[in-house]
Amino acid sequence: MKKSVILIIGALSLVAIIVIGLLFQRAEVYNVTIYVSEIICSGVRVGDDYYDTYFDESVNVYRIDNPDNPGSPLTLAYAPGLTVDIIYEVLPFEATNQSVSFSTDPNSFIARVESATGRVFFIDEGTETFTIRANDNSNKSAKVRLRAKIPDA
Repeated sequence: MKKSVILIIGALSLVAIIVIGLLFQRAEVYNVTIYVSEIICSGVRVGDDYYDTYFDESVNVYRIDNPDNPGSPLTLAYAPGLTVDIIYEVLPFEATNQSVSFSTDPNSFIARVESATGRVFFIDEGTETFTIRANDNSNKSAKVRLRAKIPDA
């Protein structure tokens, strides 16, 4: 009887070790990092107005699409306090780190951009190019070119 109890306990212990091993075999040993493959500027928002963008392959920048003449850039009407929000998408959607940073020429007298939000503040009329860069060491980026001009009277 003593031998059978020892054998049963030994067999149950072995089964428990196998079951626990199988359960933890499915556990992820390391995290898989999915890097950003592309950043797309889908549009810009000026106040309550939303404008689509298009990719200008000749200069590798996104521009505001002119609704009256599709495929040509739209010039925004400059007024003091003009703010523009850059709307973007990060691909793939399941990228581990989808955060981006916005930047422009720090010496620009045309516009400034908030690095975390993409909100552009125009200081004067003119054209400025903004860079959207992924924060995940993938070196992926996109450029957006905006132009604001005082409307003709």
